[in-house]
Amino acid sequence: MALLDENGDEITGVTVIDENESIQSLDKEINDLWCSLYSKDENSPDGLHFDKDKEKELAPQLLKMITKLIDRLNKINDGSFEIQDMITDYLKSLI
Repeated sequence: MALLDENGDEITGVTVIDENESIQSLDKEINDLWCSLYSKDENSPDGLHFDKDKEKELAPQLLKMITKLIDRLNKINDGSFEIQDMITDYLKSLI
């Protein structure tokens, strides 16, 4: 279950991350780009289609953005959180 702030926005619950505008902005850019890989598909059981071709096309851009996000997180890490990178190797496999 996602944590939400008083405005209904998703948060991590880690203040040093949630209050960092640069990280929040980059995270939103990554999320928006990833969500662009989905489109409505009435023939699909879940009503969505994931565009694998577009994913391969965007993989270099997503990888660059994820790397930048991880670097920023590492810079602000005060020991209150741990980074679990579960996407970099996958994106590299698409390139």
